[in-house]
Amino acid sequence: MSQVRFGITVQLGALGRIFSVVGLVLLVGVFGTPAAKAQSARCSHGEDSILSMSGARFSLQGSAFAQIHYSAALKGTELVRSDFTVPRARICGSGHAFTSRLRYRLMIGRSVQREIEINDAFVEWEPIDGLAFRIGRFKLPIIREWIESAQALATVDRALASRLLLPGRDYGVRVGGRLWSQRLEYLVGVWNGDGETLTHAVDTSPAVVARLSLHLTANPYSGAVDFGGSLPHVTVETGLLWNRWKPPSSATPAPQVEDTLWNASALFRWAHFDGACEYIGQKRTDSQKTIWTHGGYLRLTYLVPLLRSSFTGRASVVAVRGDKPSQQVEAEANWGVYLDRHRAKLIARYGVLHDQVPATVEHQLGILTQISVY
Repeated sequence: MSQVRFGITVQLGALGRIFSVVGLVLLVGVFGTPAAKAQSARCSHGEDSILSMSGARFSLQGSAFAQIHYSAALKGTELVRSDFTVPRARICGSGHAFTSRLRYRLMIGRSVQREIEINDAFVEWEPIDGLAFRIGRFKLPIIREWIESAQALATVDRALASRLLLPGRDYGVRVGGRLWSQRLEYLVGVWNGDGETLTHAVDTSPAVVARLSLHLTANPYSGAVDFGGSLPHVTVETGLLWNRWKPPSSATPAPQVEDTLWNASALFRWAHFDGACEYIGQKRTDSQKTIWTHGGYLRLTYLVPLLRSSFTGRASVVAVRGDKPSQQVEAEANWGVYLDRHRAKLIARYGVLHDQVPATVEHQLGILTQISVY
């Protein structure tokens, strides 16, 4: 079994690197294509792009964005954190090549460790409506806030539960699509299993993800800021992730860890309201113990067209049950000002984080500035 897992890992990793190069070649190729009208692509989150060109055989939409974040934290009367960071700085290009059913995306960014890394590098082929194959490096598509781009959030960052349990990016292959007049969305895929969140793991098995979404209304959801008012949109979804891996250990043999992650979420948008709630669960088992983690959040956003602003309230909780039980509760308020939708915005945040073990209360302040070009 170990040889089978190793073979899959090598093949997927090699394919991921190959498609990273293919993406770069496509980006170079499209610059020679005569420009036509702007064509929608996924780098702009539903908004019009000024950095685009298209032809009969190729199209390109480019974007770049950077975020500057100031954060401060106070425990009692002690200032425990006060710093400026650049959490995200990325360049993205996407479009189609040779046919509109063969799409690509390449996104390169600056990591927290100040290193240049490939975030996304994949090719997607849709031979028929409702059936699309994707191969390369991209997000493991489970947890609603993780699936959504951080560039399009109405908050400074994702919720506590999403941050602690997100599965990261990895090289893999997936198949998915929309059926039943675009109302039913399905997805299943296999990844190497040693992506961003398990960089130090050894002898990993392929990670498997399955997700099912039901769009209860015909109006498609868009991440674009819509101060004109949105038509009703409601989506419910659920997903499952399974992975098996071994941590670095001097023990022989090293203990094997099995992870199962699942979620259930509901999302709605109507008029100037936008809201979401999600439950996330994880079971982590090794030869000695089982650790259960339960988390979730509730978020509500109201858009104020007159002020070009958004007001968002969110509460999140994470509880760990095992040999070292713990619980964290986070409540926050975010105020966003959109100078040009997601292209230029500023979000201010005040939050309170209550940690049960040890019993502490942390008051947090954050200010995020985002500049995007697309």
